[in-house]
Amino acid sequence: MKLTVSPRTLIWSVVTVLVAVTAAWRVVRQTSGEPSEASFHDWLHANLAMSPAQHLALKPYEASYEIERERLRREIREAAAHLATAIGADGARAETVESALQRLQTAQGELQRATLRHFFLMKDHLDPAQAQKLVRWTHDNLLDGSAP
Repeated sequence: MKLTVSPRTLIWSVVTVLVAVTAAWRVVRQTSGEPSEASFHDWLHANLAMSPAQHLALKPYEASYEIERERLRREIREAAAHLATAIGADGARAETVESALQRLQTAQGELQRATLRHFFLMKDHLDPAQAQKLVRWTHDNLLDGSAP
């Protein structure tokens, strides 16, 4: 039995694969976090006027968060590579792509949850004015990526 594929189906398949690969690439680039994390720490030091005692209190939490963040970043990169492989495979099956996409989304969600846990832990070690500045900065960046 010979399987024939219409030109229209072939074109849509190619376009779908290109869109999915582009989306996976953008997700990996956006979740690398380097510029926003650097700007966040620069902003903290420039705007919160944290005391030496606050820095000392947060130091173990920062180290723990950094380990967790790096682990999750590795998982995101691996999941994105798995998704790209699933998309690029000859005869890619929807369930294989969906499974790979779910793995990527799970890792991204874990990183977001870890970041929020870290945010609230930090907030607990700030005075009320510092905490309010941190909340405002985070709020603004979640909405539109702007920093104060």
